[in-house]
Amino acid sequence: MSIVGRAAILAILILCCGTPLAQAQSASGTVVYIASGCDYFIVETTSGDFALLEWYGGSSPSVRDRVVGSFETYGFVDIVNVTTRQSIRVWVEDYWLSQESVVEKYTAQCGRPPVRQSSPPARSNLPGAPSAPSSGIIQSTIRGEFSGWDGETVFLLDNGQIWQQASYSYHYHYAFRPRVTIIPTNMGHVMQVEGVSETILVRQIR
Repeated sequence: MSIVGRAAILAILILCCGTPLAQAQSASGTVVYIASGCDYFIVETTSGDFALLEWYGGSSPSVRDRVVGSFETYGFVDIVNVTTRQSIRVWVEDYWLSQESVVEKYTAQCGRPPVRQSSPPARSNLPGAPSAPSSGIIQSTIRGEFSGWDGETVFLLDNGQIWQQASYSYHYHYAFRPRVTIIPTNMGHVMQVEGVSETILVRQIR
């Protein structure tokens, strides 16, 4: 085959399939949450969204570590911890997530929400995330009947506090005076209701 023919075939392959460099676009971000007992950790990207990654090998990341790699694609990838200059093997569970979505997905995978750590990351006060109350975890009961939430639901608690839904979702569940637990996390306050498997972000209005 002539040189011209080979060049034409190469050009067609590049146009159809793209180069490896074009296919493997790198992203960068900062580890904002990781806890013992769960291999999943949360990265906030430079564009302001979040990725949920599962550690599979290599160096273990820490909060505030800056990472770079192709973690805006599903599956196994090797990323670089710029802070420690070491490689990490991860499974990309999901990416381009909102603050509310990454909290829900982390909770589903690890069985617990990302509770605020004693030494919070530099960017733990994320946009829209209320600061944690000094009292920590709140436990009470919802006053009267409870029928779930539908977007901006307000919850009156027997301890006198009033909380409002801060993440948009819909869930129906009827109960009378169910127990609730409100947990301060790195992403905001997460409310767990007795008998309901889902959790939502809430903000205190009184």
